[in-house]
Amino acid sequence: MLINEFCLFAQNNIKMNDTNFIIWEIHSRNDKALPEMEYMLNSKKLSHDKVEKYLDMFSIEINDLEEHFHEEISNLIEEFFSK
Repeated sequence: MLINEFCLFAQNNIKMNDTNFIIWEIHSRNDKALPEMEYMLNSKKLSHDKVEKYLDMFSIEINDLEEHFHEEISNLIEEFFSK
């Protein structure tokens, strides 16, 4: 399935600046009722408020982080389909 191939490609090629405190896991979202992004700490889902508090420790705004992530994904989509 093309989506799964892309997710594997993206996982192996994503370049984020925050890898010292975030581990990105990219999975296909086959159920559109599920959120596009979810955050976990020690295998436990975090609410948006808790994520904001966590990121605040690193002086990072969640909107900035997600915007950067979406830009990276867009770049990876272009790279994936250009090969």
